[in-house]
Amino acid sequence: MDVGVGLLVFQLGGEIYAADAKQVLEVGQAARGLSRGRGLVFQSPDGLKTLPVDRIQGLETARAEDLRKLPALVSAAAWAVGVWIRASGVVVLVDLAKM
Repeated sequence: MDVGVGLLVFQLGGEIYAADAKQVLEVGQAARGLSRGRGLVFQSPDGLKTLPVDRIQGLETARAEDLRKLPALVSAAAWAVGVWIRASGVVVLVDLAKM
């Protein structure tokens, strides 16, 4: 039986991203003065951080066979760790601690 992977799906700058839901400690308010009102609170090597996001789309369960790691040759940002292939399109998977 395939156990899925819990992903928190969010929008940032017009793009849709997903992060391992286990990385998100809480969905809170972003810092004052930012246009974005919500933020994802997560643990980084430097302590707790908040990533302001435009919109939280929700929690979804992805099948393991629909997840792909990015090849080492791909010149991507360090925080982009893979992609999730779903019916509505490809979603970039991020490692919040590297953002």
